[in-house]
Amino acid sequence: MNWPTCMHKLEHKINKPIVMKCNFNYVWSIAILFIAFTSCESNEEIEEIAQEAVTLKSAQVDHWTYMAEDNWYYSVDKIDINYCDAADTYPFFDAAQASIKNDEDFLYIDLQANEGWKLRLLSFNIFSDGEELSRDYENFPYQMEFSRESDTKQAKFKVPFNGEWSNCFKVNIKIEAYNEELKKWQSWWLTSDNLSGYNYYLDYCWKDCKVCEPQNIGDIKAYRKYDLGDIIVWEDEENFYVKYNVEESYELKSTIFYIGDYKKLYSSKRGRCNHNKLVFSMKDFDNGVLTVPLAELETIKKNTNGCYPIFAYGSISKEKSDEEKKCRRRYRSYGQRWWISSQYCPCD
Repeated sequence: MNWPTCMHKLEHKINKPIVMKCNFNYVWSIAILFIAFTSCESNEEIEEIAQEAVTLKSAQVDHWTYMAEDNWYYSVDKIDINYCDAADTYPFFDAAQASIKNDEDFLYIDLQANEGWKLRLLSFNIFSDGEELSRDYENFPYQMEFSRESDTKQAKFKVPFNGEWSNCFKVNIKIEAYNEELKKWQSWWLTSDNLSGYNYYLDYCWKDCKVCEPQNIGDIKAYRKYDLGDIIVWEDEENFYVKYNVEESYELKSTIFYIGDYKKLYSSKRGRCNHNKLVFSMKDFDNGVLTVPLAELETIKKNTNGCYPIFAYGSISKEKSDEEKKCRRRYRSYGQRWWISSQYCPCD
């Protein structure tokens, strides 16, 4: 073989794998670019889906963060809320104060850390009458953990009222708090003895928000013109109350208080009073207050205004001073009788 022919064959043998290697590198580079491009698109889609999931799980509503999965809210802001009645408040050792309260629509758990303490965990659950109780706080539907760096001093949690709850129910609350300076933990259940113990469940009764304000149903007027007091009535969840507010130094000597149609007050032609269970006298007042169970009040027929007719009368007197004996105007009311015809309209 001559030299040129040998060189040609050698060149062919050498160049062939080089060309194949270049073609492979070219194809591999395109594949990498394609994978990188599609990977970027996938990452963007994944991030978008993840963001959607976060949005579905929690969303900011005013000062509240909504946890959609279990339908509840939490906040670390100071929020003014018009609660119904006073809160049930408990100290959590020396670390925090906890309170349970409600408004018309939500149950609230409110935590406030004491000086030097930070909140780390709150987990709670609600058990209606008949439900099986549990202290498995790691699986409670309502829980929030705060990092040590968060320096969380206060937190509020609210749960929408559930129509399936009984009026009174039990709440199990697990709290963790940490004092960095003292290197001290407090981790326990909020208990009914306010400090420690093993009664892990707190009883809470839903508080009524529709408070019925006392009503002045009439003035006590001697001679029908001298105003010497008034009659105040109100109710709570169980009873209807009556109180006579008499001007200072005057005294109510006698009274009859009747709930119902006053035309039926007398049961005979001679005018004898029909003393049934809704006619009351002085002896029925305890420390100046008459108490009538609502169950009895509801047996009375209301008038066309949706109110209970009320009729009351009595006598009022005052011991005269020497100066008053000389005056014959207003002080003629001594020992005089009075009466009113009125009504009480429940605020339901």
